[in-house]
Parts: sequence; C-alpha cells; structure tokens
Amino acid sequence: MRGSHIKVLSGIALWEAHQAFGRPDAARPEFELAVAINPASAQAQLNLAVLQLEAGDGDAAAEHLDRAIKLFGKKPNAAYPHYLRAKVYTLRRDTARAAAELGQAVALRPDFAEAWSDLGEARKAAFDDAGALAAFQRAVELSPGDAVAQIRLGLKLLDLDKAHEAVPHLQEAARLDPKNQSALNALQLALRKDGRLSRPTP
Repeated sequence: MRGSHIKVLSGIALWEAHQAFGRPDAARPEFELAVAINPASAQAQLNLAVLQLEAGDGDAAAEHLDRAIKLFGKKPNAAYPHYLRAKVYTLRRDTARAAAELGQAVALRPDFAEAWSDLGEARKAAFDDAGALAAFQRAVELSPGDAVAQIRLGLKLLDLDKAHEAVPHLQEAARLDPKNQSALNALQLALRKDGRLSRPTP
C-alpha cells in the first residue's frame, strides 16, 4: 500500500511537470495508472479529469469529477471539481445543473471568483437578471483584475440599461485586455448610450 501511495504522488508530480512544460497530454497514461492503483485518491481523480477536459473528452471527465467530488466531501477542496463539473454541464447546454454545481462551488469557497463569474453566466442564461448581476458583482469584487469578470459585469449592466454604471467596468476590461474587440465594442455602445460619445454621421 505504501508503494502505491508513492506511485500516486509521483504521478501527480509528473503531471505538474508536464503542465509546466506545456505537455499535459503526455502525463495522461501516468495519471490513468495512478487512478487505477489508488482510485480513492481524490486529487488523482481530479487531475485526470482535467487532462480529459483539455482533450475534449467531457464524458470521461465527468465520471472522474463525480468521484473526486464524492471523495473530497463537503470541503473547500471540492469547490474546483464542482466548478469543472459545471463546465461539462455547460458544454451539454444544461445550464440548470451547471448553476447548481457552481452554487456548490461558491458555497464551499466563497472567494472563488471564477466560479462566481460563471455562475453569473448560468443565471443570465436562465433569465435570472438579479441573480446574474449579483454573481457578476461578486466576481469583480473578488478579482478586479480579471478582464472577463469586468466585461461580463459591464455587459449585464448594459443589458439592464445601466450604461453609466457599465462604462467603468468596460473601460477596465479594455484596459486589461486591449485586444478584446468585444470589450471595445461594448464600451463604445455604453459611452454612446450614456451620452458621452456622439453617434457616427451617416
């Protein structure tokens, strides 16, 4: 049993090394072996699921994410697999279950900015304006330097006809990611709606 534990740890270390060098696919056989040796390793289950998601194999990833969630239990470490499980549901266009998984993620880790941002998107898809806005605002509070969080909040405010409030978030998104054409277009629209930019002459 001690030898199996060592092999699992070495698999984790090898996966991290491949990640660092941009070759996570090369670690997949090692991690599949690590999971086979010790299926009760929540971290091994999670890391294999990450590799499978990167390879576009959502169905296989879902199985290992479910196992990781069960093994981690109701602890903060389970927040990340819940977050990734939501991504699988999103790929399947099941926004209700995605929102439920993201709700679990932020309940376990209230400081999980990316999960709050994705929860906003899930609520937005469900036409829950108030819930989406609250989630986007929380994401920006936690991670103001995240361009995606800023643009999502700005776009939601713009959608709610709150152009004046949207402008600073879209400005920050454009500053953080100057090549993001969506942010630039949304900023121009917000400035125009707020009366700070004249309409182009036909």
